[in-house]
Formats: sequence, C-alpha cells, structure tokens
Amino acid sequence: MTSQTTRGHKRKLADNNSGPSPPREPSSAVVEAEVKGLIQTIRDLSSRPVEKVDRAALRKAAHALADFCKTDELVELIVQHGAVDAVVPLLAIADKAEPAVHQSFTEVRKEACFILGLLAVKPEYQHQIATAQALPGLVRLLQVRRLAGPHGSAYRGGMPWPMRGHALLPVLQLES
Repeated sequence: MTSQTTRGHKRKLADNNSGPSPPREPSSAVVEAEVKGLIQTIRDLSSRPVEKVDRAALRKAAHALADFCKTDELVELIVQHGAVDAVVPLLAIADKAEPAVHQSFTEVRKEACFILGLLAVKPEYQHQIATAQALPGLVRLLQVRRLAGPHGSAYRGGMPWPMRGHALLPVLQLES
C-alpha cells in the first residue's frame, strides 16, 4: 500500500466523520407512519371472521404496537391515532368461538391488555379506555385467570395477571 492510497483512505474516513456513523433514530414521520400502519393492521385483522384471522400476524402487530407504547413520548400519538378503539375489540376476540379457537387467541388478548395498560398513563386516556367498553373484557380476563387457581400461571406475586402493578387499576376504579 502506498502513502497516496493511505492518504486517500484517511481522507475518506475524515469525510465520513472518522468512521461509521452512529445508528440514527427513525424520524418522527417514520414512527408515526409505522404506528398508523400497525393500528390499521390490527383493525383489519380483527374485523375478519375469527376463523379467517391470521393469529400470528395479529399478535405480531399487537406486540409491535406494545413496543411503541413503552416509549412515553409516543403514547399521545398512539392514542390520537385510535389505538384504544382498535385494541379494545381484541379483549373479546373469539369469545363466541369454540374453546379451542378461543384458547388460541390468548396471547392476542394478553397483548391487548398490555397495550391498554401502557396507554392508561393519563386520566383522560383511562377515561377513554373505560368509555371504549374495555372494562368487561378486562374483567373477563381476570375471571378466567382466577379460575386457573393459585398454582396456575395466572398468579404471580400475589395478584392475578394481568393486573399486578398495572396502570389499568385506576380505570377499573372509575366504574366503582
């Protein structure tokens, strides 16, 4: 390697800020488009007859939306784009189906509960969740999990899943 080649390589590195650039955060427009797309995917998939719902795709979309909900700065955006109205029906998905089909949607219902819990950080969002008729679905989840008994997977840390340390507890108190 000659010194001319070395200088050319060093110059290239200097032009590129002395090495590879750090990974960039996605722009807010990209994040907003992703959130809108996930909410629409959840709406589309959950509006189909239960036999035709792609459970894996629905769970994947709900899980991805839950990941966005973990970022406090995105919660308002997610609520504004209609996540509450899209997610609440997931609490009751396959309720009228045969037990085997109903059981196969358990993970989707868990994701829905988790999303609503993450969104229930402000009183106005809690009110929106309550007025969207989420409470009957949440109560049903608690009742089903209690039937599993204290040795089932329903109990962790003395409180039934999914309410242990959950932001939805104030929502349940709204109805009292």
